[in-house]
Amino acid sequence: MLFNELENAFNELIEISHVEKTIKIGTTTIKIKTLTAQDEVEIQKTVNDIRERDGLSPLEFLDAFRKETLSRAIIGVNDIDLSGVDRIETGEVLENGVKVFKTKQDALLEMLPKFNRSIISIIFSELVSLSEQLEKKLESIITPTNNNVEKEILESRVNEIKKDTNAQEIENQTKEQLKSLEKLKTQPFSSTLKEIDSLE
Repeated sequence: MLFNELENAFNELIEISHVEKTIKIGTTTIKIKTLTAQDEVEIQKTVNDIRERDGLSPLEFLDAFRKETLSRAIIGVNDIDLSGVDRIETGEVLENGVKVFKTKQDALLEMLPKFNRSIISIIFSELVSLSEQLEKKLESIITPTNNNVEKEILESRVNEIKKDTNAQEIENQTKEQLKSLEKLKTQPFSSTLKEIDSLE
């Protein structure tokens, strides 16, 4: 099997999880995208490292989280397309003639602190809205087969233990476990975004 065959097999899932949105603030158009799993891990790790190193206040933590998130979510400004761009030229050239670059993320992290906090909040809120749209879209097309399998196993246990003298008591306990499975959901990163978005 070739890698491109494996990649093609996952193309639909990659496309489904990638959603973009264009917003306009004043005369400036900004394009944002939903975050990848790698983005989410990097954001949490980076912000936690900054907090441990610099001892951030609650407000500084919120600012850092929003900026780290937006530096990965923003993929376009006006006519500048940043999709797939990893490095940006600084315009500087070393004595040996080598051009100086910085990552797209670092470039945006330099720009974002120059914005008014309200503007950052507006863009961040739009990202939260976009993430919620994607979450609802995925819920409508994904069948939670794992929970169904676990429910079938527990239901089978209920039928088996009914023959026991303590069947009623054990059956009730198993039913409670079934109810817990119904409620069991891993909190998505979008929930974290919403919590941050609700704080000032």
